[in-house]
Amino acid sequence: GVVAQEILRHAPDVIVVAAYGLMLPDNILNLPVFGCLNVHPSLLPKYRGSSPVSSAILNGDDETGVTIMQLDNGVDTGPILANKVVKIESLHDAINLTEKLFQEGADILVEVLSKLDRGSIDVSPQTEIGASVTKKFVKEDGEINWYLGAYRIERQIRACRPWPGTFTHWKDKTIKIIEGSVVDHKAISSYPPGTVVSFMDDKYVISTGDGAIGVNMIQLEGRSVMSASSFALGHKDFTGSQLGS
Repeated sequence: GVVAQEILRHAPDVIVVAAYGLMLPDNILNLPVFGCLNVHPSLLPKYRGSSPVSSAILNGDDETGVTIMQLDNGVDTGPILANKVVKIESLHDAINLTEKLFQEGADILVEVLSKLDRGSIDVSPQTEIGASVTKKFVKEDGEINWYLGAYRIERQIRACRPWPGTFTHWKDKTIKIIEGSVVDHKAISSYPPGTVVSFMDDKYVISTGDGAIGVNMIQLEGRSVMSASSFALGHKDFTGSQLGS
């Protein structure tokens, strides 16, 4: 293609890609003196593939990180030049954690490029010990199974933001759960999972297989995103209803 021809014409010393979902052809991979580098938002070899940030959040990991690696013919399997651990905070979702990881990645990339230029970089081949490959998230991954625990569902809400988003069903309509958190409710175990138990403290309290989720931002099919308080004004029958397919 035109882009490949331009790259070949300029004959760069190094090529850097980030969040690039395609494989580079051999004539590009083998062109730069220092190779093609990738800024990957995980601590490789864990979470290779297309959804490393969402997977780390969904799985409840305490930390993840960013890796600078050399591209080869595999999917995120090339040698590691540098990495940095990043703590996953309770307010991190796939949007702001991705931003954090690439900010950190940009900083260590500068160091890596400087070391490459000086010829003082240590390159470590990846091991297959602890290796895992993430799959691309699809729309179905966003559907909430209320029989799962509250903490698992809360992580799903953060992991699936912005894509594919988390959703459930109410009165034959899709309803998106935009924001939610784990809340205490003493009698929650007496309600079937997916029951909208109450509206309190500007949140809908919804029962799960283990604990309760408080939902404060919501979007009914065909409508705009609104606070739970605004939604409650026009949907008095939501409290007490049963969610799910």
